Amino acid sequence: LWRFPITTTWARHATTPVVVVDIVTVSSHQHGMFGLRVSRDGAGQKVEKAWLTKEAAINFASPVAVGDHVYGLGPAKNLLCVDVRTGKVAWSQDGYFSGNAGQSHAGLLVFGRNILALTDRGEMVLFAADPAAFRQVNPGGRVQVCGQTWCNPAYADGVAYLRDKKELIALPLR
Repeated sequence: LWRFPITTTWARHATTPVVVVDIVTVSSHQHGMFGLRVSRDGAGQKVEKAWLTKEAAINFASPVAVGDHVYGLGPAKNLLCVDVRTGKVAWSQDGYFSGNAGQSHAGLLVFGRNILALTDRGEMVLFAADPAAFRQVNPGGRVQVCGQTWCNPAYADGVAYLRDKKELIALPLR
């Protein structure tokens, strides 16, 4: 239907594109995060770059969307919130990820107006999907649930499924 080539030295883009209304967000570790506007063009479709922000150059941890904002793991090992309409970074929060910036990972799950993040350290953090500011929701702070991981958690019927280097874990959530 349409194509928007983004080339990099490593010839890969590992993040999953996120669609919010008519904007597709895709990130490149080299170029940044793109907002691509898709519209009708006669009987077909066309795509054009709506914005680009280098501040949100997500490497390989796929972001999630809540409302008109995308939440993900930025290039400086920072959780971040990006306005899908403008590409502006609404906020950035440090202190949750290990390793160097290119090797940090976050597995994100949306729970209504909250986001559950599984960090590369195996900690879970619940934070508000609020573009005004980062706000951690769980009163106990970080909860260690597994060992080091770069795997995305899955969720079904009240249970989060996690995997680290040693095992698969079924973690009931309330």
